[in-house]
Amino acid sequence: MQPVPGGFTAVVPVGPGRVEVERLTDLLDSLFHYEPDVASVVIVDDERDRISAATLTERSPRTCDVVVVPNPREPGRINRYGGLAAGVLTGFAVAFRNGGAAFVLKLDTDALVIAPFSQRVHAAFAADPAVGQVGAYELTCSGEQLVSAGQARLVRRRAQVVQLMPDRFGRRRPFVAASGPYAVLRRRIRQARRLGYRYGYHCQGGGFAVSGEALSRLDEAGDLADVDRWIPTDVPDDVLMTILVRAVGLRPLGLNGLGDPFGVHWRGLPFPPPELVDRGYGIVHSVKNDRDVSEADVRAYFRDRRRSAVPTA
Repeated sequence: MQPVPGGFTAVVPVGPGRVEVERLTDLLDSLFHYEPDVASVVIVDDERDRISAATLTERSPRTCDVVVVPNPREPGRINRYGGLAAGVLTGFAVAFRNGGAAFVLKLDTDALVIAPFSQRVHAAFAADPAVGQVGAYELTCSGEQLVSAGQARLVRRRAQVVQLMPDRFGRRRPFVAASGPYAVLRRRIRQARRLGYRYGYHCQGGGFAVSGEALSRLDEAGDLADVDRWIPTDVPDDVLMTILVRAVGLRPLGLNGLGDPFGVHWRGLPFPPPELVDRGYGIVHSVKNDRDVSEADVRAYFRDRRRSAVPTA
């Protein structure tokens, strides 16, 4: 089944563990409830064949294509950031090659869809062709700074690409890579910097969208072809995506104000569940580690709303 032209594709990385599969099921139920016209869903599986595309297809709208692909990192090797970044880019590459999507949405399993959002995302990309990514950018919707000093330092170090390599005596010496993954990343960061990128800035990874134009440019740059190369660079997936979008001449946009689609926070929820609804958000994150409301209660609240309400455009 081919994606619906002009629709969107959702990419969801699923980590190892049975609870992740349960979270995926609830997330997809929320997505299909509020956005039944989603063209396709790409699941990036770190469960190693425990996720069934056939089972997920049974729960999906008739017009939605569900694809399950493995995370490219080696089983048992859990890189701090690089494995997830490669997995997310694998999902984006599959979404792009399937074709027909106006934008691709990345969702973590601890995100939920609580209202329709796709038309607002479409409108943001249509309003400014220079925008290639939308989400919670620079500040969260509650006004907290998204960029940490640690993230900025990490990207600055990757821009220098100084690795410690053993010399012939076994002593580890600074070495600047002229080729390989670190050299590619260095070039991308420098390209992005020339176009206005600031170290560490990104759209928060719990939920963000990338335009079809951005993916086309990333494909032309070769960034969707050899996704394994991002594994050793060990840069967070959301930070890496913003670097790559910036490097191909497009920019991120914060779309997380009152009435915007992304009520996304890096840890816990930015507001209590009823207030998230009142503020008009379409996607919220994170439901699993809120300080005031348990994950079970958050999911039950929004599940009850889905059961009692008819989705509206």
